[in-house]
Amino acid sequence: MTPAVPTTTEWGHVGITVQATCSYSACKAFIAELLGRYPSLAIKSLGLKPTAAGSALQELRLVLALYVAD
Repeated sequence: MTPAVPTTTEWGHVGITVQATCSYSACKAFIAELLGRYPSLAIKSLGLKPTAAGSALQELRLVLALYVAD
């Protein structure tokens, strides 16, 4: 017997908000690691802005949705 594949109405999601301060390359690597590790993870919102003039650090605000079968 083959298990049934969930339909789009059988999926739920968990919202996750991440705030961090890091370099641009570290932010990029962090996001790539998350998306590579969790294929059912989606970016709902992404904000990236410098912490101060001349600073190499960025403020990251990331809103994610992790989709799970009900």
